[in-house]
Amino acid sequence: MNNQQFVYTSLLRFMGLAAIQVLLLRQFALNSGFMASIYVFVYPLFVFLLPRRIPSWIVMIIAFFCGLTIDIFSDSMGVHASASVMSALARSIVLYYLEPSGGYNESFVPNSRQMGFTQFLVYVSILLFVHVLWFFSMEIFTPVYIVDILKNTIFSFLISLVLILPIQLIFNPRD
Repeated sequence: MNNQQFVYTSLLRFMGLAAIQVLLLRQFALNSGFMASIYVFVYPLFVFLLPRRIPSWIVMIIAFFCGLTIDIFSDSMGVHASASVMSALARSIVLYYLEPSGGYNESFVPNSRQMGFTQFLVYVSILLFVHVLWFFSMEIFTPVYIVDILKNTIFSFLISLVLILPIQLIFNPRD
């Protein structure tokens, strides 16, 4: 896949995930009772599926603008951008530890087809947990509510992971 095709494919993938996040999932935020402030996150999948060959600093810039876009539509003052940058930073570390003994090939893209389902599940689970934990930590921003932060993180993580896995099949990169 040449660079122009990659840019178009990535742009379409981002628009699709952002549309799902902003138009559909924002309406399903649970904001009452025990399940207060439980959100569903699928837009981080865009950053998770970026090719390995992209330098980490560029991935963090892309993640920042991805999160900022969601922030603009969610009126959340930079929390999504912050969480996206944190998960982009963690991405390079997780890929390093999950790297096979022979290393990654030049065209490696972290997806279930190239990594295998189990390793992809580990990869997405770690990054999604980092993303969601950071999101709620920055949104609440006080250790006084650590129980609420952890409760919101766990439930949001589980719901988001259940949705991300089938969505990944739809937006599975072919490069």
